[in-house]
Amino acid sequence: MRRCSLHDPAQPAVCVTCARSAAARRARLQRLIVLGPLALVVAGGGAYLMTRPKPPAAPPPGDTIEGLQRGRLAKTPCDHETSMALVDHLIEQQRWRDATVFARSSLASCGVIGEMKWRLAYADGQLHDYADAERVTTELITEQPSDSDFWWWRGEDFSYHAQPEAALADFRQSLALSYSAQAAQFAANRFAVPAHDADATCEADRAWRYYVTVLAGEPAQEMRDEIAANARANTCTGELGTGRATIPSRTAVTMTAADATARGTLDVDARLGTTLISREFAARAGFVVADGPRCQATSRGKLYTGTPAKVTLRTGGAIARNVDVLITDDLEGDAAGILGLSFLWHFAFTYGENYTIELRPPSTKAI
Repeated sequence: MRRCSLHDPAQPAVCVTCARSAAARRARLQRLIVLGPLALVVAGGGAYLMTRPKPPAAPPPGDTIEGLQRGRLAKTPCDHETSMALVDHLIEQQRWRDATVFARSSLASCGVIGEMKWRLAYADGQLHDYADAERVTTELITEQPSDSDFWWWRGEDFSYHAQPEAALADFRQSLALSYSAQAAQFAANRFAVPAHDADATCEADRAWRYYVTVLAGEPAQEMRDEIAANARANTCTGELGTGRATIPSRTAVTMTAADATARGTLDVDARLGTTLISREFAARAGFVVADGPRCQATSRGKLYTGTPAKVTLRTGGAIARNVDVLITDDLEGDAAGILGLSFLWHFAFTYGENYTIELRPPSTKAI
């Protein structure tokens, strides 16, 4: 898959060290699998596999846990409980390749069993087979687009697979779907590397401020240092939202594009990670859409695909520049788009009465 392309002006590098030290294990597998102590290296409050382990020799059959499990599966190939126990055992043993071979065989023969795809995506990542992991996490997103975890799982695959813009889109979507700081921390802590690689420092800054000010998250010290450095250098001043507006959060709002004559009606959904713009409205507004692969976002349970771009949008007295959007053909009827988090977090925003969102200029102070 080719890399998504956005056109954000070059910006100073962010602290990559702190991001690369962030946890790379998947949150749900942490709760489901107890890994061997030699599998992990502790770093920055999390842990991740530093090198691919060399699989040990296969244990003798018959008198081992694995032998007993494989014996049961020889008689009943689609015994769900035994299948999950075996793949978990292989992961405990750090036998990532054996785990992926078994998981794929089980899925092909028996269909989806419990969280077998979760295990497969995790083991693929440990083998650094990020393209394979991405295919599995894409299946999970297609099946359950409103699950915030699956989006940061795939965002991590994109990030390691040198597709930073796609990673940012998925991390944004994970944050938008997260209702708490605990759920959002996994995506928030992973913004720095793809933001650096995509020359999008200020998108990471916005994500971190949203995590802290809206979700009440506790940023790591490195994250706090980056926010403070950006504030001191006025790095992102030109991308701060300006003006004020009160917009409905459940109905449509009229937006003005960079071209003052291009007006369109957009729905509003704060749980949408990347604002969606119809191709027709983009053409009227004069938005430049680069060739490239399609990235995804979700609104109200529906998946949308589109080409990434950066645009200027205005509603009422509020205007935001360098807003990440996806130009899409998937919108129904004559809707110009759906306004999402990628627009809202250019402002300090709160939820008001009667299902409204209050937009105001954000603070320039360090958090």
